[in-house]
Amino acid sequence: SAKPAAQPESDARHASQYHLDNSRAHYFDLYDLAPIGYCTINTDGQMLQMNVAISILLGLPRRVLSKKSIAHFIRAEDQTLFYRYCTQLLKGNATKSCELQMIKPDKQTFWAHITSTVHQSERGIKEIRMAVHDISERKKIEQKLYLAASVFTYAHEGIMITTADGEIIDIN
Repeated sequence: SAKPAAQPESDARHASQYHLDNSRAHYFDLYDLAPIGYCTINTDGQMLQMNVAISILLGLPRRVLSKKSIAHFIRAEDQTLFYRYCTQLLKGNATKSCELQMIKPDKQTFWAHITSTVHQSERGIKEIRMAVHDISERKKIEQKLYLAASVFTYAHEGIMITTADGEIIDIN
């Protein structure tokens, strides 16, 4: 009797390739097209991988960002905060967050919320994976609320906030 052709092995290889291609496309959609900036840096701060959003946030193409230090984009006044943040992150295994101002090559600054975790690379080297989100609008709103609260608290005139029914909510 004749042996069956090696069709099942070929079909399995094609199915594996199909699933691999779908996984890559899924990864591309989730990582590269995400609305939040993602990057992987080494322990020296060099950017190893990044998505499109971080490129837009930092105002440079990915090929230029590659191997550039993330600290280059941290505002001078926040460098110490960022250094402490990375040091604490590398000491433990917990996910950590911080808020600081970043600066683009055109000197435009923006507030960033950074959430990071430490990851062991395939070669056993520690890397930091960062999610960077522009929170400038939130910071502007917080500043306006703080200013309004200060005016309310320190006004020399009596101020009362009530509901439409006349129920007192707050007074200074």
